[in-house]
Amino acid sequence: MEYKTSLDEANKLTIKIENNNLKISELFETLQSVEREIKKQTYGQSEIFIREVRKGSMIFELIQIIAVNSLPFMENANVIVSFIENLNKYKNALIASTQNNPQNLDEDIVKNINGIGNVVSSPNASISIYNDFSNATFNLNFDETRILKENSLKYLPNKLEEKTNSDFVKNALIYFVQTNIQSKKADKAICEKISKRPIKVLIENENIRKEILQNPYHYNFAVDMEVQYRANKPILYVVSQLKEKWENED
Repeated sequence: MEYKTSLDEANKLTIKIENNNLKISELFETLQSVEREIKKQTYGQSEIFIREVRKGSMIFELIQIIAVNSLPFMENANVIVSFIENLNKYKNALIASTQNNPQNLDEDIVKNINGIGNVVSSPNASISIYNDFSNATFNLNFDETRILKENSLKYLPNKLEEKTNSDFVKNALIYFVQTNIQSKKADKAICEKISKRPIKVLIENENIRKEILQNPYHYNFAVDMEVQYRANKPILYVVSQLKEKWENED
């Protein structure tokens, strides 16, 4: 199939990713999901190429390459704007979706928007996809991604792969709500920066564990820890270092 590069600014797409611990696999899946969704809208009559990777930040400028035999149709259709608008439509529908309020959604688009969200794998991560010509913009932050992925499960039963990602957090403030000196499996703490829910804590260093568990409920603790996620939900804090502790004011 012969393709033609369009110089129209409407066919350019910029992706900006904020994530200090981005894995290659996450980036690859996001870019592939963008490509799949655009090609879905053009019935396979276009290709997406990286035109520029800008220095100093993770910003990708993509260009749509249109099949010659579809030019009369495709040059009159703003596929990039439609692509961004559709992402926003599905994002809003998935975030609003509940068991009592199901939406009529296309499985392939749900799968692609989940793939796009793979780069938003830690609390401070985000992705923006935009077209400067039209000011069309799609944004996704960590909290939105978590809800979106959770609500997608009912549309993709057994199709969303349960991936486990991790992020390293320094000087995290945690406080314990459950401990057992005899069992490492029973310790749970809350780190409000990451989740309001109690999360299981693993303290591999016995000296640190003994110091914390001497009086765990009377103190706040500043720690360095690995946060492990499944489907963008925190499931485990692995404490590697105790930096400081101080008494609760309550």
